[in-house]
Amino acid sequence: MAARYHGLDAARATFMLLGIPYHAAIVYNPYRDWSVHSPETSPVLALLAGAINYFRMPAFFLIAGFFAALLLARSAAPGRWLEGRLLRLGLPLVTAALLLNPLQMLATGWTDTFYGLPNTAAADLAQFGPQWVRHLWFLPVLMLLCSLAALAWLVAAAGIERLAALYGRMLESRPQATLLASAAVCALGCLTAATLPTLLHSPMKYAGDLLDLRNTLFYLPFFALGGLLGARPASLGPFNRFQPFLLALALALMAVHALVWGVDTPAANAVRVACSAFGGLLMAQSILAGLEHSAGVERRWVRFLVDASLTIYLLHQPVISLLGTGLLWIHADPILEFAGITALTLAITLAAHALVMRSDALLFLLNGRLAPSKPTRTREPVPAIGPPRPAGE
Repeated sequence: MAARYHGLDAARATFMLLGIPYHAAIVYNPYRDWSVHSPETSPVLALLAGAINYFRMPAFFLIAGFFAALLLARSAAPGRWLEGRLLRLGLPLVTAALLLNPLQMLATGWTDTFYGLPNTAAADLAQFGPQWVRHLWFLPVLMLLCSLAALAWLVAAAGIERLAALYGRMLESRPQATLLASAAVCALGCLTAATLPTLLHSPMKYAGDLLDLRNTLFYLPFFALGGLLGARPASLGPFNRFQPFLLALALALMAVHALVWGVDTPAANAVRVACSAFGGLLMAQSILAGLEHSAGVERRWVRFLVDASLTIYLLHQPVISLLGTGLLWIHADPILEFAGITALTLAITLAAHALVMRSDALLFLLNGRLAPSKPTRTREPVPAIGPPRPAGE
């Protein structure tokens, strides 16, 4: 039986769930306007959003790369694995874009009306563009990264395994130096990806953001690093050792990241990217180490949240958009509104996932999963009641 990585399961669920307070907080961000933005703002919630943004997506793509390489190493046919991944990611992308994201367009239009601006909902619904992708951007990016992983495994599986073994030995012999070097490589890769659109005079996003080369290149270093760990799972042990110095450095860089979170200049953007890539990886490593220690055994609620995480992610932003829009006309304390939106969104999305699990069609459309086949029960012959009849009767 294949081993389960309970600490990574807990991390995967945690990082996906953090999307709820992150998007609820940016409704009240005084520094940047989101599609739904409240007139009541809160610097505290802006800092919370910045803190979550600091490490969440780097950690998510690190874990995604680990499981991609782990499954590719177990698979005899990378093409078949990729086919399954494209179905699991692509079908929920199409379903959510067509059925859920129109709700966000309506919420954006109502927000425009609240501020006395022209309602853009009808125009957005009538044309194809980035508004149909929105928070789903990570799905096509992950599809591209999985395609690259399958191609790399098909062409150079032996080389990847040797590189993974070398990286594992480096982690075992000099873990702190190796993690710092890994963070530096990630920062360099992210800065390059963030600079390319300016150098190329192109946003590097095409087909209504479905082909997002900028974010694909931006998160490629984290995905590749996770892939090295997944190609040699024994390396996960030394990677997950808690390093107090690395956590302290991650927190210091988080403070710098917070200082430039609301500043929109080229220099501030570069500092924010460098801090989020370098410190974000170190923060992710510290969180993974903590979760491995505290959640390294199987727990049913963790397994449930892992199973529910995609449903929650697909639904949470449309729900937050509608709730945030509804509260525009209620001038309450932003912290209380944020808490209410977060709690309600979690409850609604969990209830929605319970409904999804009861419907084979919804499970397939929103999770790309076929319902498990139910074992057929063979009926035993029912014995006759009473004494046997004489022969010939």
